[in-house]
Amino acid sequence: MQILEQRFLRGPNIHAATPCLLSVLDLDDLYGVSTRDLPRFNDALLDLLPSLADYLVPTGQPGGFAQRLREGTYLARVIEHVTLGLQCLAGAQVAFGRTRPVTGEPGQFRIVCAYQLEKVAQPAFALAVDIVDALAHDQPFDVAPRLDDLRALADHYAIDASTAAVLAAAQERGVPVTRITEDANLFQLGWGVKQKRIQTTVTGDTSTIAVRIAADRQLTRQLLHEAGVPVPQGEPVATVEGGWLDGAHCRVLVAGGKVAAAALRRTGDGGGATVEDVTDLLPACTRRLCVRAAAKIGLDVAGIDIVCRDIAVPLQEQGGAVVGVDAAPDIRLHRQPDGGQPRDVGDAIAASLMDDSDGRIPIIACTGTNGKTTTTLLMAHTVRLAGRVAGVTSTHGVHIAGKEVTKGDCTGYWSARTVLASPDVDFAVLETARGGILKRGLAFDRCDVGMVLNVSADHLGLDGVDTIEDLAQVKAVVPLAASRAAVLNAEDPLCVAMARRVHPDVEVVYFSMEADNPVLLRHLEEGGRAVYLQDNAIVVADATYHQELLRVEAMPIALGGRARYNVANGLAAAAGLMAAGFSNLQIATGLSTFVSDGKTNPLRTNVFDVRGVTVIVDYAHNPAAYAALAAMARSLLPGQLVGIVTAPGDRRDADLLDVGRVCAGRFDELVVYESSSRGRPYGGAVDLILRGAEDVVGKTDTLHREPDVGEAIRLGLSLCRRGDVLVFACGSSLDVFVEAIRQMDPESAAWIAAQAGG
Repeated sequence: MQILEQRFLRGPNIHAATPCLLSVLDLDDLYGVSTRDLPRFNDALLDLLPSLADYLVPTGQPGGFAQRLREGTYLARVIEHVTLGLQCLAGAQVAFGRTRPVTGEPGQFRIVCAYQLEKVAQPAFALAVDIVDALAHDQPFDVAPRLDDLRALADHYAIDASTAAVLAAAQERGVPVTRITEDANLFQLGWGVKQKRIQTTVTGDTSTIAVRIAADRQLTRQLLHEAGVPVPQGEPVATVEGGWLDGAHCRVLVAGGKVAAAALRRTGDGGGATVEDVTDLLPACTRRLCVRAAAKIGLDVAGIDIVCRDIAVPLQEQGGAVVGVDAAPDIRLHRQPDGGQPRDVGDAIAASLMDDSDGRIPIIACTGTNGKTTTTLLMAHTVRLAGRVAGVTSTHGVHIAGKEVTKGDCTGYWSARTVLASPDVDFAVLETARGGILKRGLAFDRCDVGMVLNVSADHLGLDGVDTIEDLAQVKAVVPLAASRAAVLNAEDPLCVAMARRVHPDVEVVYFSMEADNPVLLRHLEEGGRAVYLQDNAIVVADATYHQELLRVEAMPIALGGRARYNVANGLAAAAGLMAAGFSNLQIATGLSTFVSDGKTNPLRTNVFDVRGVTVIVDYAHNPAAYAALAAMARSLLPGQLVGIVTAPGDRRDADLLDVGRVCAGRFDELVVYESSSRGRPYGGAVDLILRGAEDVVGKTDTLHREPDVGEAIRLGLSLCRRGDVLVFACGSSLDVFVEAIRQMDPESAAWIAAQAGG
């Protein structure tokens, strides 16, 4: 057996709403072999790992896995169950798993296993593979040392009890929790401006100076004495025994200016210590004294150590004293006392840290095959105009408050984490691409608004996404994570089908270019909200009112209504913003002031004039995008339309042929170049696109093969006359176009570079 690929899906994904490890495994010579075909395998496996005998199968039947082994199951599924079982034996309880064959690759399987600790999941899977491989070949296997190593890893990376209690309380309050590093118990609670940090019982609000003071016993005693807190009056002693104070030791936990719990430590005659909860016995004056002690030292969370004869009696009346202040108190004694009532001190610390906040900032997550970048940037522009500090991810980079933080394609997990971890962001607008969902899952457990603009054929045949229905499953991860509203395209049946799967408490908001769309009309009749196009105006509506938001001509990205796809993007943006709670005036202001040019939205319908030729630079790279772009370009001027086109080489042959067919039927002259071969021989994608074009127009001198992008651009321009329109599609950047024309037309190159901010 061979592990071909592994990736951690850290957030909601197509398999589950919780973190999973995805592995691609080649069974090699064991492909097609069932446990029923291996006479000694089942007993050997259950002897090696007896706990698997009681393991639950998805039906919930106890002992179901052992029964499944006897009936006969394939070894990829056995590896799934063994991986889960090994994690449980290591102390990380997990239950979810799924195994599916890889389409077109006999013997290969995608195995998905839930995990708690990343550092444990991978070695658990590797161990499962080795166990099953050995036993299937009737070889002995000594699991003990490997299992010991796994347990040691689990112990090393486990969350300590105090931190776990606070995290559990935070999650109960709905606060999102993110582990900042696997190598420490350091966590982020909440996002953006509302985030807090915690490590054991030390919080991000804990003063470093206060911690240093608490560590200095003499300085602590001095400051507490100054605050009127009774402290021991130090005096010389002759023996160690003489240094012990007379009385019982009580630990009082103070969190957020309140006493959360108190525990009395007693030592019995046999020397065994016990802990008794005495929270309810604390006099009010002792409570105030403890709160004052924590405040004087400067700690938000503190363990106040008291020595006294009777904790129920005020300290001043019995000569009791505060003997120390702990800046990182262990809370286990309060949660699990030997006697008295357990106290939920984790919740007390979480409450002191988060107050009444759930730590969340609004999130709009936008996905779809085409249009998501423009829609995302349009919404982000509106959010900024409304006075919010927007964190934005897109194919251009990460931007916070309008400033570039990271450049490049930033539509996946880590880019979204950058925004959500930024302490100045109070509103997130996240372009969320197919690749990011498949590679890492979502970076958030839920978003306020989840949007799907459309689903059309693109990236099929990759990562187990073989059909357009598979692609819709990937896109649906976004609206299924919505907590407030799902915004869907009423004209796209695959989007409409997603509405049935969103949570019943989540509002569905539709948008449509067709005012008489039956899905839209039925939705409005049932009291839903929607945004649609009617008589060249964007209209927002519900069952009781229909209000014109703005005319299409007032929206710069619409190019006077010619860019129909940008009208659709405007409708989607309006729906997403409306669902997020923005007013009609705020939405109209944003739509009427956003300009899609080389600075604000590079490669998205950027229009330039080059010596009388209208040049459109766009990222179109699939059949649907090419059809929409060509329709817009054709409407601009009466001249001929020249296209310089391509598509990435990792697309299926059928998809590249379709690109050629679509483009040949819409461009008067077509130049095809190579963008990225991605596993194909250089020029292979070009040949397929041209073959598809020939299916439509036959072999003609209007089809041109020029793999080099620079030469293709220059050839395309040479085919144009004044009044013509040239479309350059799927470029990696505007710089590619600028550099291609610099030799032949340096003035135009300089002008375009200036327009793009270069």
